Amino acid sequence: GKENALQEGFDAGFAQAGAPHGRELGLLRGLASALHIHLSSHPTITATQQQQQQQQEQSSREWEEAARTTAREIANTLATVRFSDIVTPLVPEEEAGHAH
Repeated sequence: GKENALQEGFDAGFAQAGAPHGRELGLLRGLASALHIHLSSHPTITATQQQQQQQQEQSSREWEEAARTTAREIANTLATVRFSDIVTPLVPEEEAGHAH
């Protein structure tokens, strides 16, 4: 009866919206976190490179710091995204008809 209809509605909504959007959000979160970790652990230019590239040193460090900061901000922002922020709830046809 009613429980079976609710379960069917849940299953359909999950298959249409829940799983695909949740997977995409998870992939974005993972990529952003991996990028942030990579940029944070990647060594800055070495002493030899510093001697050879005196003029580029400051801009390289500024770029690296900006990239780390941006990646951290993206990862932190994605971590706050809730499923309800990205998926519009499906309204059962019965309720949609009564809304008009």
